[in-house]
Amino acid sequence: MPAPGPDIQALLLEIREANDGVLTAQAVVDAARDPLHALHQHFEWDDEKGAEKYRVQQARQLIRIVKLTYVDKRGEVRKMRVFHSVPDPDSLSGRSYVPLGEIERSDVMSAQLLRSMEIDWRNLHRRYRQFAEFRAMVARDMDEAGDGATGT
Repeated sequence: MPAPGPDIQALLLEIREANDGVLTAQAVVDAARDPLHALHQHFEWDDEKGAEKYRVQQARQLIRIVKLTYVDKRGEVRKMRVFHSVPDPDSLSGRSYVPLGEIERSDVMSAQLLRSMEIDWRNLHRRYRQFAEFRAMVARDMDEAGDGATGT
């Protein structure tokens, strides 16, 4: 799928306008359903393939909801994801989910997860850094950091 450019932005704004100023994913799908719509090409319309992709997305969501509960240094109950996506050359997708404890025992997987964290942080920072409230929230959370969480 090509990167969203000005044309896609204009099309999304048109869909928003046609829906009384409300843009939702469903509204985009509904508009793009027309084979003549410019966004039609960006979607999988084969129900068999699309249904499988949806099931894969559901499986990802299921994997992400498994949490480890622990008590931090302050005695507060916290949760963290058990499975994390890491590069895996043996997987058809090039990635697989690995339990955090296994990642912690592997220097390679730990480095991969740390790199993923860095990418996530940089993307989040790039997206919201212009908001003073975001900067204040990060500063506040950093002051509260140091809970000593581990996945073991």
